Amino acid sequence: MAATVASWAGPAAAINPNRTLSQALLRKWQVQQGLPQATIFSIRQTTDGYLWLGSQSGLFRFDGARFSLPPDEQGLLTGAWIEDLCEDADGNLWIATDGSGLIQRKSDGTISRFGQAEGLLSEE
Repeated sequence: MAATVASWAGPAAAINPNRTLSQALLRKWQVQQGLPQATIFSIRQTTDGYLWLGSQSGLFRFDGARFSLPPDEQGLLTGAWIEDLCEDADGNLWIATDGSGLIQRKSDGTISRFGQAEGLLSEE
């Protein structure tokens, strides 16, 4: 199964009624174009414009041209199965994982993990 990721630089505009649908620009990113995983479980565009992709092998950032691993000195995101992504009002990215708890990536890049020790019912 191949995943397709689309990036929008600004607000969406209506399709030009003078063109056919086949004339619309479509850009696909698959593994052959640099997509890190064929299966993406969650996509979130944050207010800074980045697309964040959650996969079964971690979190990836897309800047419109290339995919990269965000800095993670603690290794909290390395190999984590990412199930969902959410951005809060302060621009922090909240990352729900399967087995690694809840991870917060602050807008300054600081990463914190929350699990049962911090009051969550489970690490799932």
